[in-house]
Amino acid sequence: MLSEKAKIQGTPQNVKARLDIAYDVLKLMAAEKILPKRRRSYVVATSAVLDLIRKNPFWELKKVFISAKEACEVCALGAMFVADIRRNSDYTCDKTVERAPIYSNNDLESKEITPDRGANRRLRSIFNSSELEDIEAAFEAFSGTDHRHPTYLTENANANQKLTFLMHNIIWNNGYFSNYNWPPADYIPHVRIAKKKPKSNCLKVTT
Repeated sequence: MLSEKAKIQGTPQNVKARLDIAYDVLKLMAAEKILPKRRRSYVVATSAVLDLIRKNPFWELKKVFISAKEACEVCALGAMFVADIRRNSDYTCDKTVERAPIYSNNDLESKEITPDRGANRRLRSIFNSSELEDIEAAFEAFSGTDHRHPTYLTENANANQKLTFLMHNIIWNNGYFSNYNWPPADYIPHVRIAKKKPKSNCLKVTT
């Protein structure tokens, strides 16, 4: 759970939370732990994932995402929601819903599991509303629909490519999403190096 300080726009904690989500979405895509899809309602789970949620209502949803062998289909904000849940495990399965996706493609086995605009509501504690609206609009937009988008985003980009470019935008802008400052098409984010915990100065107890 993010602290109140971490939610304040512009603080180092808030910038870190934003970058954490962008980098984690890229990692989840690379590992095929999420399946980006246009015209999807946030997070859509398969029957196998739904069974885990039904049988374990008091589990953290993070545990379901980690344990499930099948990935959920996600829109842009859904991907960011999953990334946040996996990092900040404070969302139990009993907070989920189970209803037919807005665009189900006649797939009766899959259900949306996020509450109505629940992903958007949770992410608003980290990003501002206009950023989230721009991210979702850019993800769902088709070729040539917004002059602010670079050609690599609007021409023949599939859902995976679009989501990748959107996360690159956040990283390029140091945690903020901007429709007016896109990275070059060949941009590769710098590799994050995990900080090692300092060694303990405590003496080892020997027998």
